[in-house]
Amino acid sequence: MTRPRCCRSTYVTEDIKNYSVPHNKRYKSQGATDWLEVTRTEEMVSRIVKRSAFVLFLWVTSVLVLVNVRCFTQSIRSHQPGSRGLLLNLPNTLDPADGSSILLQLSPNIDSSQVNVEHAMYTEIEEKLPSLPLAYLSKNSKMFNVFQKNESCAKFPSLYDIEFNNIYWQSLSTSNGTFYLYSAYYDIRKMSKIGPAVRILAMINRIEPTIKTHCQFWFENKKEPVIVKVMEYKYIWYKKWGNYKQGIFQPYLIGCQIPEPYHSKVPLSVSIVEKVCDNATNNLRVIYNKPPKKGGFAVCVKGLDFQYTDLSVRMVEWIELLGLLGAEKIFFYELQVHQNISKVLKYYQKRGKIDARQIKNESWATYNVRNVYFLDDLINSHGWFKDIPQYMHMLQHVYRSTNYTKPEMNVKCFYNPERALILHNHFPFACLGSACTTYPIETSDAQLQHYRADCVKTLKNSCTEFRQNSILDTTIWKFKDSLVSRTTEALLSLGFFPSLSNEIEILSKNDFVA
Repeated sequence: MTRPRCCRSTYVTEDIKNYSVPHNKRYKSQGATDWLEVTRTEEMVSRIVKRSAFVLFLWVTSVLVLVNVRCFTQSIRSHQPGSRGLLLNLPNTLDPADGSSILLQLSPNIDSSQVNVEHAMYTEIEEKLPSLPLAYLSKNSKMFNVFQKNESCAKFPSLYDIEFNNIYWQSLSTSNGTFYLYSAYYDIRKMSKIGPAVRILAMINRIEPTIKTHCQFWFENKKEPVIVKVMEYKYIWYKKWGNYKQGIFQPYLIGCQIPEPYHSKVPLSVSIVEKVCDNATNNLRVIYNKPPKKGGFAVCVKGLDFQYTDLSVRMVEWIELLGLLGAEKIFFYELQVHQNISKVLKYYQKRGKIDARQIKNESWATYNVRNVYFLDDLINSHGWFKDIPQYMHMLQHVYRSTNYTKPEMNVKCFYNPERALILHNHFPFACLGSACTTYPIETSDAQLQHYRADCVKTLKNSCTEFRQNSILDTTIWKFKDSLVSRTTEALLSLGFFPSLSNEIEILSKNDFVA
């Protein structure tokens, strides 16, 4: 039989509190008191719950009323005549009471300088297309119309008339061959027999071209072009080196003599045409970058084509060494290179040490330096030098072949730009004034240190002898401390030591604080 609720409550309470008391009298006397205490507790809890529910109801009601009032106000605003209400529906985020209105007084620091947009655009294009005379034409836009309306049969080519093979080459199709034109240069060197001239670097798919062509010179403030016959095609290669076939593009230096009445003027641009009155499909800016003062010496590097080989660290070491040796500028032609090599070139280009695209002595056109090999595997005979970082390739490779290559074989030269006209990677092809002359520097004074994994193909037979006869040559170590310091600093700046960058930055800050 089920007990009444009060009894159950009394029983449970008594059981919990007095489970150890055996006396029946005490059990009965305390039962009523416990029942009253439980009842009062339940009443108090009930009152608290009711009050809380009432307060919650009032709060929710207030919130709903406020929301409805705001929506009603915005609805009235959105229906004002002549107002679309798009901005009025946005919440007001600027309350003058909290000081946010100060935002209305702020003025962003933007570049408000006046810029000739057209000129800036032309300048940027000319940097990417250096053969075009766009920057000049943007300053003198009226001159274009003047050139177009001249009374001669030749018209100044517009940008849409020019035929591009790619961003570097402009083309000319003739009745006997195709010309690809790279760039044009103003030449007034004293040793030149033809006097002031414009020389054009070109490729022609003909051997010993016989086609007669003309140069159209365009001068500033002159309507009509000055037209002359092309004077010469100088071949920039040797037949025995191959590629000497009709129909294959051959390198040439095209020469156009400037008429005597215009010797004191530099042409604005030049076009090559087959016939005098042909409409030109090319227009090259004539480059004349004469420095205010002639420098000491620069280094010209043949086209870089290390697409899959990361030689970036070795290149940093080499560039820094050339700087220590006194080179004022290094000229590169970047063909296809690894992304890290490109990163290095941009780094030094920003610092003005290189140009990445691209001592006067009357008796000699060049001074050639004998070649000697520092082969990579010669390091196996002695191991690494512990006081030199292993990433310093040239400083680590100080064992070379005892014997030099034969005179005039694989030499490198210092060129005199007043004499040399056409250059190869190793020696000059043509010179001004007379035949090219060269002076072999004694090996006791200078040597060309050639760092390679193996000999060139033409010296395969001699390579075994070079390897078997080697000596220690630490000439380069005279630059060791400066070269290690400069190379490491550059590599850190380029991010080639990510694990050390933070540590060195902390050390630098600590040194600064100290």
